[in-house]
Amino acid sequence: MSTIRPRTKIKPPKKQDKTEKDFNTTWETLSNAIDEIFKRNSSKLSYEQLYRAQYVLVLWRMGAQLYDKTADKLRDVLSAIIKTRIMPLMSSSTDSSLFLQEILTVANEFSIAVRMISDIMIYCDRVYSKEARRPIISDMGLYMLRTYVLSVPEVQRYLFNCLLSQINEIRRGRSIDLHAFNAMIQFMQSLTVTSITPGGATQVSSYYEDEFEPEVVRASADYYSTIKDTLLQKHDASVYFAELDSTFKQEERDVFKLLAESTHPQLIATQDQIFFQENLEDVFNFSPVGLQHIISLFDYTSARLAYQFAGRVDLDRVSFKQHLYNAVYAECDSYKSVLVDPLPLVDDGTARTKVKTQETTHKAFIWIQKLVTYKRKLETLLEASFDNSNDVQATIDEAFISVINSTRRAPEFVSLYLDDGIRRSDKLPKEELSNIIETGLSMFKYLKDADLFQTYYQKHLAKRLLNQRVLTEADELLILKLKDLQGVTYAHSMLKMCDDVLISEVNKADFEKYQASNSMANGFSLSPLLLREPFWPTYLLDMTKREQIRFPDEVKELMERFEQFYRNEHDGRVLNWVAGLGSGEISTIINGRTYDIIAPTFGMVILLQFNDIEEDGYLTIDELEERTNIGQEDLSKHLLSMILPPRTRILRKEPMNSTISGTDRVFLNREFVSKQRKIRVALVTPKSGAKSNNEMAMNQAETEEEHENTLSKVNNARELAVDAAIIRVMKANKSMHHTALVMEVIRQLTRHFEPDVIIIKKRVEVLIDKDYLERSCEDASVYQYKA
Repeated sequence: MSTIRPRTKIKPPKKQDKTEKDFNTTWETLSNAIDEIFKRNSSKLSYEQLYRAQYVLVLWRMGAQLYDKTADKLRDVLSAIIKTRIMPLMSSSTDSSLFLQEILTVANEFSIAVRMISDIMIYCDRVYSKEARRPIISDMGLYMLRTYVLSVPEVQRYLFNCLLSQINEIRRGRSIDLHAFNAMIQFMQSLTVTSITPGGATQVSSYYEDEFEPEVVRASADYYSTIKDTLLQKHDASVYFAELDSTFKQEERDVFKLLAESTHPQLIATQDQIFFQENLEDVFNFSPVGLQHIISLFDYTSARLAYQFAGRVDLDRVSFKQHLYNAVYAECDSYKSVLVDPLPLVDDGTARTKVKTQETTHKAFIWIQKLVTYKRKLETLLEASFDNSNDVQATIDEAFISVINSTRRAPEFVSLYLDDGIRRSDKLPKEELSNIIETGLSMFKYLKDADLFQTYYQKHLAKRLLNQRVLTEADELLILKLKDLQGVTYAHSMLKMCDDVLISEVNKADFEKYQASNSMANGFSLSPLLLREPFWPTYLLDMTKREQIRFPDEVKELMERFEQFYRNEHDGRVLNWVAGLGSGEISTIINGRTYDIIAPTFGMVILLQFNDIEEDGYLTIDELEERTNIGQEDLSKHLLSMILPPRTRILRKEPMNSTISGTDRVFLNREFVSKQRKIRVALVTPKSGAKSNNEMAMNQAETEEEHENTLSKVNNARELAVDAAIIRVMKANKSMHHTALVMEVIRQLTRHFEPDVIIIKKRVEVLIDKDYLERSCEDASVYQYKA
């Protein structure tokens, strides 16, 4: 039989309950030690004894009382410091630097003492503070410095006033105790508190950021507002921008470096708000010196500042670009005055006359040159002040586009400008010629009516090629550039015209060899230009409708030889002679001197009629008309061109006036004298005796009637282009809504001209009537292509 022995239970020793009396006794030891630490008598203290005291209190579960008592003790110490060391310095007579130094000294001494206390309370920090989630003693000390010294309203106010006054001293250019100032800023940054955001994140902020930084920003805003009010009273944008630039540089150089980096963006934002967001538009509109005035004067420095400051509040610089646009538009628009203001009369050698077309041409050159000169200045401004910004360049281009396209005859004028430069290409340095072409093309790029420019340029190119009878390097260069800009189709006719000139040179050489090999020389030479009708301006070849003139037998024989030569080389091709486009060179002897007279073909034929006339003989107008078969209008023009101007008075007429009558007698002027051997005959108008704008003359601006006629032809061609675009689009898409069709047609044609929506709509109706398109049965606004 077994016996069950009872288990023995070992109980822990009975916990001794410590009373308040026990805590107070132990705390008194610690409290006295803290006093000695603040009195700088820590060398007398026993670290082991003090550590054991706080250890026992924490072990007795009295950590909370220990922690709170320590906090109260530190608070009392700080209160005493404020009363005895800080408050006495808070008076107007105290140097702000001394006050700052005392604050820093107090903080330093307090921090050292707290670290020593924290060393003693190390077990409290490790156990109690960790479990209770309270700051360790050293951090609590810094918090108390922030709360019970710097955050005391009177102390804080006086401290901030000291710091702000020193910042103001810096702004006035005076010196301060930078060491004390910087040390105070760093000290305020070191006083941090940790908080939990609503999202659960930990956020650390400093006394500097929470308390001082807002005051700095507010005070700076007042300082900036004072400057702004002063500058606004001057109503001068240049002064405004220059003063602000100086102020900003001083702030960055002297003030920003004193403050924390976190303050810099806030001060810059305050500057932007006060100086720009509220007033920049007013500054741009200042009178008399606003932004437009700055740009008109090409004030590079002020313009650069305006551009930079505008970008600080608006990255797109909308207001700035609008004012720039207005300035450029106004300047360019003012140049239109040269197109309407009368020019001084020009002495043409006979009298002071003013011919409309010559005047318009001259005005066109002046207008283009003014635009080109202004554009070059803007390019310099763009580089010097606007960082070659693409947005600013686009704004300038928009202004030029608006002004140039509001000038009815801009395409013609741009073409004339290029034509003039190319005509003088053999006399110009390559660099200058290249510059003319580039500037002319820059004006061309602004044109919306590229097709109208194409019409005029083909006309001017045709006259140039017919006059020069050679293809210049400048012609080729320009046409290739137009081809690159607008495409092969745009330059197709121009390239073919150039080909005709080159081919004609080859044919001329071959014809000369043909004559030499067949001994056909008769004292006359022929240099025909072979023009293919589809590629040359229609108005030139319309001259074939005129009556055929009677050439002298020698000339007619030479023409027949060339026709035979050409038929042998090119079987089946038909040649039509266009006499009005050519010219002739005649060598003659008058008063014992030899002259080479270069005249239009009709003038050459007229002069050759006097070869078989006796020395004092004459021909009447009726006889000349019968001999030459030249129409009365052309006969009058060519006769007067050799009768009226003194420089080309090869003939004389009785009676000597500017009217032509059938019975008037025409003589060879035996008294003609000229210092030049080569005499170029230019056509004149019957009424004024001035040079006219004829087929072989230098290119001139059209008269209003001619311009309207050209515009009418271009509009007809545009209708065909719209028709072709509509059919092309519909053929590709089979079915399209009206709006989509219009948009696509505009997109395709905009490169050549700006199509009118109304015209597109009308052409759609025409194509419907012609059964190219039809409306959808379900929706009338939808078109369908009829194959």
